[in-house]
Amino acid sequence: MEPTENGARIRRRRICEAEGVEVPYGDVARGYEAADRRTVVLSDSDLADLPLPAGCCAGSA
Repeated sequence: MEPTENGARIRRRRICEAEGVEVPYGDVARGYEAADRRTVVLSDSDLADLPLPAGCCAGSA
C-alpha cells in the first residue's frame, strides 16, 4: 500500500550527519561541496544575483 493511500503522514527531516540530531529548517544553509571537498555556503544575496533561465518562472516571456 502506498503511504498516501493509507493516510499516513510523510515527513522530511533534516538530520545532522555528525551529531545525529534534527536541525530546524531555519538553521539549514544552501551550499555545495567543491571539487577539493570544501563546503561552499551560499547566502540569499548570492542566489539573488544568479540569472534565471528563460521560462522558469510564472509570468516570464
